[in-house]
Amino acid sequence: MKLILALFLALVSLDTLACSCGGFKKVSAQDILYYDLILEGRVISVTEINSEDFYPAEKRVLVKILNQYFGNYKSDTITITTGVGGGDCGLSFKSNEKWLIFANSNNDENYASLCSKSIKRNFSNSIKYRNRKNYVNRYSHKTKHVKDKIQSYTIEGSLESGKPEGYWYRFNKKDTIEVIEFNKGVLNGAWIKYHERGNSKTIRHYKNGNANGYYEYYDDSGNLQTRTLYQDGLKHGSSVNYHDSGSVSRIGNYLEGKEVGEWKVYYESGTLKHLFYYNNQGEPIGTWKDFDEQGNLIESRNKEKAGNKTYE
Repeated sequence: MKLILALFLALVSLDTLACSCGGFKKVSAQDILYYDLILEGRVISVTEINSEDFYPAEKRVLVKILNQYFGNYKSDTITITTGVGGGDCGLSFKSNEKWLIFANSNNDENYASLCSKSIKRNFSNSIKYRNRKNYVNRYSHKTKHVKDKIQSYTIEGSLESGKPEGYWYRFNKKDTIEVIEFNKGVLNGAWIKYHERGNSKTIRHYKNGNANGYYEYYDDSGNLQTRTLYQDGLKHGSSVNYHDSGSVSRIGNYLEGKEVGEWKVYYESGTLKHLFYYNNQGEPIGTWKDFDEQGNLIESRNKEKAGNKTYE
């Protein structure tokens, strides 16, 4: 999908202000390759998290999705994590504001900052696409092999009736850094990103444009960090996060995108750190417990006191 955007758009004519990452910028095709989600939304609420369980402090922003330009996020709302502002380059979201958000996803969270292309929107500056006519003229043949240079990257693949077909590749000067499989212009099969040293970074599986199967994230040393099962574009089934040592850090299950049942968080030693429960609607229930590294119970809370707090 990112490759489609890179080839179709050439791209968006929007200016945005970054913190110390640089002044006003325009969104380019190369920039698009870096984001996992591009959406337009209205801010519902902003919650600042500042406690010993969340350091450094950050904001969780609940956003109503109005338009989704890239990504297969199925819910009509999404939570965006950003800094509180100042030196951490946090975005200054406020309730009821309309934003164009460029976000990256990692370990089941979505992040955006002033260093992204995210920008507060007004009602008149909707996304405008350029060079659509040029695209049609160049790539609308029945079958055509395409190789486009976008600054320091090369994108290569085949088009059939103007739609990506089969495997598409993104290269830097030395290596393949991304492989995506299409069927009639729709994601079908594997989408693999690679670290610079050549080992896999993320592996996703798609069916008819929706995530289906396991999503896996590996660090640059090849250690598995996250493994989450998807069905029809939603997290559905087991989810496991790992410490760098390989021991389990967090484990539980999803039901249609919601955390359900028993969830556990572990210290790197393997000792249980947190225990909490959710009903089938993803709401906290039961008694949540915290333990020290020796396994001793240090706190117990009922569902009312637990609220929506989660742990990493």
